[in-house]
Amino acid sequence: MKTYLDHVAGAASAAGAAEREHIRSALDALNRMMEQRAAGEALDPSFEQLMEQYGDLFPGDPEDLDELLEQLAQRMAAASAMLASMTPGERAQLQELMDELLSDMDLSWQVNRLRAWC
Repeated sequence: MKTYLDHVAGAASAAGAAEREHIRSALDALNRMMEQRAAGEALDPSFEQLMEQYGDLFPGDPEDLDELLEQLAQRMAAASAMLASMTPGERAQLQELMDELLSDMDLSWQVNRLRAWC
C-alpha cells in the first residue's frame, strides 16, 4: 500500500496545469455527452471523438459509451474496496493527495457531475 500511495503522490505532484486542464476538459465532454443522452439528443462530441481526444485517460479500449461507463463504475467500486482496506492513516494520506489534485474548483465540479452518472 505504501508503494501505491507513493506512486499516487508522485503522479499528483507531477500533474501540471496542462494535465489538469486535459482531465477537466475530458470530464466536461463526458458529462455533456451524458446530459445529451439523457435528453435524447445527438452526442456531441461523438464517442469516437471523445476517445480520439481523451482515450489516454480511459484505458481499457471501450467500444461505446455504455462500456466506458461500466468500466468507470468498476474502477470506482475497486477504489471503494481499496479505501475500505486501508488504515486510517493511509486513507488520510490518500485524501490529502486527492484534495491537492482536486483543488482546482472546476475539476472538482466535473468529477462530482460524473459521479451522478456512474
